[in-house]
Parts: sequence; structure tokens; C-alpha cells
Amino acid sequence: MVTAAEIDAVENEIGLPLAKAFKDFVSINDGAKIETDALVSKDGHDLASVRGFLRADQIPLKKQQMESEINSIYPIAYDGGGNYIVIDAKNKDAISFWDHEMDELTPLASSFSNFLEMLEPLDPSTIKLDPKDVISVWVHPDLQKYIKR
Repeated sequence: MVTAAEIDAVENEIGLPLAKAFKDFVSINDGAKIETDALVSKDGHDLASVRGFLRADQIPLKKQQMESEINSIYPIAYDGGGNYIVIDAKNKDAISFWDHEMDELTPLASSFSNFLEMLEPLDPSTIKLDPKDVISVWVHPDLQKYIKR
């Protein structure tokens, strides 16, 4: 449970107001864990995955570590690949997926409440990957020696 004073401290540290619906969420579910990864889906398309939500006290450090040039965003949730789900305080608290490699946003939802409604459990058996869609893959050097070409 997060107090109003703790939320105020986060807002002061990041220099942005937290969205009201998100404040309500963290005041009860601070750092909510998800049983299994969830997908953010819209119109039958998977847009992003969510592994868990950040605790309110983690937001300032994670925002700083993002090193994003988009100053109006703050992270609220994370995926398994170093990316974040963010709220854009300058865009009516819209929710976006932030790609850590490109420092780009992909719009997901117009509000935090709409975002929560879009979450669906991830079923790995439904993921289909066409090899033509794979541009490149990084493989750890220790693992590379076990892979046959």
C-alpha cells in the first residue's frame, strides 16, 4: 500500500504528475505481480507484453535509467526484454510501449483504465513466428559454441 505522501514524493522526484487512475491502482496494488505474462491486445493484434508492474518507489530510478529523450513519460510496467509500458503525462496520460533500443513509443491505450482492460493472459502456444520476420538475433558467446549453423 502506498500513501499519498509517498506518491507526492515520486511526483516531485520525476517532475511529472502521476495519472489519477494509476495513483488509485498503486495505492492498493503497488508493484503488482502477474501470474503469467500478459499481452496487451487490440482488435486481435498483440501489441506488447507485460511481465509486471513497477512499485511506485521504483519509478524515479527506472525513469532515470531509461535515458529517454522523451521527458514527459514515466514507466509503470515492464516486459521481459528491457522495455517499459509508460504513461505520457503530456499526452493526456496515454499509455504507450517504450522500445529501449529505439527510444520510440507505440500507442497502446488512451488511459490506464483502458490499458488494464486490454490485458490478456499470454498463451505461448498461440505465438507463431515466421522466420522471414526475424531480422537479427543476439546469442550469448558462451551459447554460440553449442549452436550448429
